[in-house]
This record gives sequence, structure tokens and C-alpha cells, in this order.
Amino acid sequence: MTPKTLKTQEDDVAAALATGGKTRQARRIPERYDILIQCRDEAEQRELFDRLNGMGLKLRLLVL
Repeated sequence: MTPKTLKTQEDDVAAALATGGKTRQARRIPERYDILIQCRDEAEQRELFDRLNGMGLKLRLLVL
């Protein structure tokens, strides 16, 4: 898939506005239920990750 140019993106926004938010390609976003936990530091993040991963949960580490 090639990246869209700024002009193409602007055209998509204009089309969405003109049609009340309905775009040419309606996509369904699948439901998902997430929890975001704010940790004090990297050590707490690692400890929680290891504990929850050990319980078989699907996890992702984020550093912002």
C-alpha cells in the first residue's frame, strides 16, 4: 500500500465533510477492551508485565 499524498488526504476529508462524515470506504473498527496502567518507573512496568504475562494475558509495553 502506498502512502497517500497530502492532496489525497485533503480530498478524503473534504468528501467526508460533504457527505456528513460518510467516506467512500466505510471500515468497521473491531471492538476491543483495553486497560492502560501508568507505572511509576521502568522497574514497576517490568514487574507488572512479568506478573500479568505469567497469567497468560496479551500485553504490549509502551514508553511515552
